[in-house]
Amino acid sequence: ELQLQIGQANNALHGLCLALANKAVVFRGVVWKATSYSMRMHAWQMVNSIDSSMKQEAVIYRRCWEAMIALGADPGTLTWFQELLKSHMTIDTAAFTQNAHDHCTSNLPWFWSIDIPRDTRSKSWLTKSKAVKDQWEEEEALLCTEFQWAINFFKYHARKWR
Repeated sequence: ELQLQIGQANNALHGLCLALANKAVVFRGVVWKATSYSMRMHAWQMVNSIDSSMKQEAVIYRRCWEAMIALGADPGTLTWFQELLKSHMTIDTAAFTQNAHDHCTSNLPWFWSIDIPRDTRSKSWLTKSKAVKDQWEEEEALLCTEFQWAINFFKYHARKWR
């Protein structure tokens, strides 16, 4: 039962992260750029829809968290899954903006960095893809050099035969 609650809490946190990021993107790309009344109304409908999904994910997580406590989860699990506060439900769009001036002072909620080492370890496809990309870049450099060698070889013999 505890493992099911942990899995459901993970899913809820993932959904919450996606909803928060989606909300930030909608604010930056739709709400702020809306020029007419109808565009603003449509943009705010999108924000309200995202807000309702965020609230639903938060309710699911809070119930899972309470169930984990009731089931006697060990302290390591409870430090991993912390209490979700209302202040965690907001996000600063400067944290997602690449060249923003104040993003170094913006603090993301705890669940954004919940398991970075495990996530990077499980992305073996990323390292394999990078290795293949590096191999093809090296192959391209070698082929370009070999083509230049062939051209130089033929130019040398053309000068020699004249």
